[in-house]
Amino acid sequence: MDIRTMYQLLTRLPLLQGFSGQDFAHLEDMHSLKIKTIRSGRSAWLNQGEVCKGLIFVTAGTLRRTHRTADGGMEFSAMVQTPMVVEAENLYGLTCRYESSYYAETDLQTISIEKAAVGRILLNIPIFRINMLNYLSAIAYQRNLQLAPIPQGDRPTKFMHLVERFVHEDDSECQLNIRMKELAAYMGDSRLLVSHMLNKMNDDGIIKLKRSAIQLSSIKALRNYIEQNRDK
Repeated sequence: MDIRTMYQLLTRLPLLQGFSGQDFAHLEDMHSLKIKTIRSGRSAWLNQGEVCKGLIFVTAGTLRRTHRTADGGMEFSAMVQTPMVVEAENLYGLTCRYESSYYAETDLQTISIEKAAVGRILLNIPIFRINMLNYLSAIAYQRNLQLAPIPQGDRPTKFMHLVERFVHEDDSECQLNIRMKELAAYMGDSRLLVSHMLNKMNDDGIIKLKRSAIQLSSIKALRNYIEQNRDK
């Protein structure tokens, strides 16, 4: 990959937007960037619970993200759009472990920066510090929204709130693997009423019910559907 092509690609990526040619040259001088191709396959190339040792940018390809709850009762999966950065919020902190597993649906092109090099970049490139702070602030804001109270009895909103806790990709197809009884327990509601709600959503075409699975075209579509039917 020639320098011009790499520069155009890197400046599209999260955390690297706004980089100048001089900033890019600084990265090159520090030998911070490692380019790798991840071949498609059934096994995860990053596993939930694995130690996060650096920043990984996926520049091209299609990947799937899955998250299983600690009790094993529920699993979410979502297709992820590229370019993207993989869980930069978990690079520092108490655990520094990935919250999800990642699968290559097609061959992926990745660029990684080791954790020690990230520290040097934070010290030496101001725009990177600003981008990182903005990124972490956005993550904090999203998680703060999850703490907002939900009106009692508003089952569709409770369902959306549950999905949004684990699926952050607004416009991507996603799937929830769970039995109806367990979903009702997570929502704090009766199995009969949750089943009635999901069957109506299925009839309206906003979700697709399968055996122990719920498919959604996107969180955005679900959110719009709930808003349009709130007073009906």
